[in-house]
Formats: sequence, C-alpha cells, structure tokens
Amino acid sequence: MLAGSLATAAAVAVALLMSIIVARVFVTDDELAEVASLIGLALLLVVARAGLTLASTVSAQRAARAVVRQARAALTAQLLRMGPANVGREKSGELAGLLVSGMEALETYVASYLLVRNLAVVVPLMVMAVVLVIDPPSALVLLLTGPVLVLLLAVIGSRTRVLTERRFSELRWLSAFFLDMLRGLATLKLFGRSEEQVDNLRDVGQRYSDSTMDVLRTAFQTSLVLEWSAAIAMALVAVEVGLRLLVDAIAFDRALAVLIITPEFFLPLRRLATHYHEGSAGAAVVERTEEILAIPTLTSAVDKPESPGAPVAPGPDLLAEAPARISLAELTLT
Repeated sequence: MLAGSLATAAAVAVALLMSIIVARVFVTDDELAEVASLIGLALLLVVARAGLTLASTVSAQRAARAVVRQARAALTAQLLRMGPANVGREKSGELAGLLVSGMEALETYVASYLLVRNLAVVVPLMVMAVVLVIDPPSALVLLLTGPVLVLLLAVIGSRTRVLTERRFSELRWLSAFFLDMLRGLATLKLFGRSEEQVDNLRDVGQRYSDSTMDVLRTAFQTSLVLEWSAAIAMALVAVEVGLRLLVDAIAFDRALAVLIITPEFFLPLRRLATHYHEGSAGAAVVERTEEILAIPTLTSAVDKPESPGAPVAPGPDLLAEAPARISLAELTLT
C-alpha cells in the first residue's frame, strides 16, 4: 500500500510538472533548454513510479504466498488434530479442493483484491486533496461523481458476490461428488451401474460451467459499467474546466494539471471493479477456512467427549514430532 500510494504521488507530481512545462513552452514561449531540468525531473519521477509500482506488486505477491503457506499449514495441523473420526464428518473431496484450488483463490485475493481495495480508499483521497488545492470547482465534481461510482460498484458487486459464493459452494460439492464416485467406482462396476454416472457427471459439469459463466458475465458487466461511469465523470471535469478556460476563469497550467490528474482519481476504482469477483471468491475461501479452524478438537487422548456429537480425540500428537522428509534420487522417466 505504501509503495502504491507513493507511485500515485509520483504520477501526480509528473502531471504537475508536465502542465508547467507545456504552459511555459507553448504559452510563455520559453525555450526548450529553459525547461530541460523540469523534463529531467519528470523522467526521473516516471522511472520512480514504475519502480514503486513493481515494488507494490512484488511485495503483495510475497505477502500472498506467505499467507497461503500459513493458511495451508494451519488447515493441515487442524486436520491432524481433528483425527480421522472428526475429519470423516467433513467431505474429504471438499477439503482437498480447499487445500489446493482454494488456496490459489486465497493467494489472488491477498495479492490483488486486498491491495486494490485499500488503494481505492487512499489514492482518491490523495488526488482529491491535490485537485482541491489546484482547482476547488473540479474537486467538487470529483466529490460528487466518486461516491456514485462506489454506489454502482456496491449494487452490481452484490450480485457478483452472491454468484461467486454459489459457485464456490458448487465447487465444494463437486469435489466431494467426484471423489465419492471414484471411491465407489468398483462397487458401481460390480453392480452394473457405472454407465448411469456418465449422465450425472455431464449434468453436474454443465451446472458448474453455467455458474462460472454467470460469475464472469456479471464481473464483465461490473467492469463495463464502471468504465463508462468513469469516462462520463472525466468528461464532466473536462467540460467544466474547458468552459472556464474559455472565459479566463482558470489558468492554462492549472486546467491542464487537473485534466492530467483526474484519471488517477478513477483508476483505483476501475481496478477494483476488475478484481471484484476475485475478492468475492477469496472471501468465500477465507470464510470456509475459518469455519474449519473453529471446529473444536481434543488435544489429548485422556480427554473424554462431553456428548455423542463431540469430537473424538485423535491418537498421539503428530505435530509434536519432527516433520517427516521424503528424499528421491536417481529417478528416471520412461
């Protein structure tokens, strides 16, 4: 977040420098050599922004990988503490899917959505403060249009969240269904019922495909609406600045600075709309992970269940032992 915020600050500084350079060269007829130092400073800020953007992305990815490692280790430790009897009450296919594809969704959630969501709060406020100093009327337009975009994102995004949660639930059920069918394939063949599962697989796969397309369709619609709304808002700023520039109500360099800075105000909101469905999928994974981690377990074999529905104590504490290692050498593939 710090690197992303500094990158936005660098972009705003570049916009201010560019407006000064253009005004001095094309309005006051300064020589290019007289603004060479400003051009060099602008180039340095452009390079700095690129580096800060890269640092923000890399640090977010590293943080996401660390979170996934911790989450996967916590889930594995919880399953070991629960023991076979308690794990048997859950769908093993679903647990396997959560540990694999669920963790992939969690990594995207942390690396992309959380960063973009937080920057969508910080960056517009920074840009608003700068525009307020340069041109208060333009800041008023941003103040009116910004909340409208957030409201549109919330209204449309709620539909995306519902569809994503339904898709995640279907994926959990689908993983459990496939695993159960594979485990019982020998029994199905024995009784001559395996052919009937072909239609079941086709129906289940089609249902999951339809739910996936619904999520993608809604996500694309969200991005489209936000892009159009942002374009209209920027057009409003351009119109009001242009009209005041015609009547000499605003200086040329200030008007140009506002026009260059305004897209930075809407950029985080547009990125948030793009990653919103990833946030919904990641939130569903987080919720399910917390549910599993909250299942009570018995830490010792001497503890007795208080009721028939209480968890059964596992055997010796496997986590207390040194982690097992498997070494492979001199392998060939033919």
